[in-house]
Amino acid sequence: MYQKKIRQQEERKLQEQWGILVQEKNNLEQQKRDLEVREAKLSEVRDLIPSAKELKEIGIDFSQANSWLSCVKEISERKCLDLRTAAWELAKELENWTEYCNLQKTIQQQKQQLDLLGMVNESHKQAIAIIADLKRSGITDKDLDRRIQRPFIG
Repeated sequence: MYQKKIRQQEERKLQEQWGILVQEKNNLEQQKRDLEVREAKLSEVRDLIPSAKELKEIGIDFSQANSWLSCVKEISERKCLDLRTAAWELAKELENWTEYCNLQKTIQQQKQQLDLLGMVNESHKQAIAIIADLKRSGITDKDLDRRIQRPFIG
């Protein structure tokens, strides 16, 4: 009877241990399935990791990337394009905008140069008007040449 009781205790301990092993096995199998799911998700975005790293290095965070995505989605909906084409459209629009801004800057610089030329032209007109007045008052070209070579004194 004592032997039977000890054997029953040992069998109970073995069953408890067996239950623990089964539970551990189930836990390991669940962890394995979870890991496989995570690996599958990772493989979907693995090719994006270098780009994400580069964006992070230049200081672009996900809120800025989400802004870009929102713009792409808006263009996609507005122009009835797929997202990839819409992204290229947006990039082209930004390129065109940059060119436009550069042209605006060039136009502004040219306007400034034109204004300077206008001022020089106005100065020349005044000089010509003075020379014409001097000629009308009887001063000859020879007199003017002499005066230019030897400026007025006093």
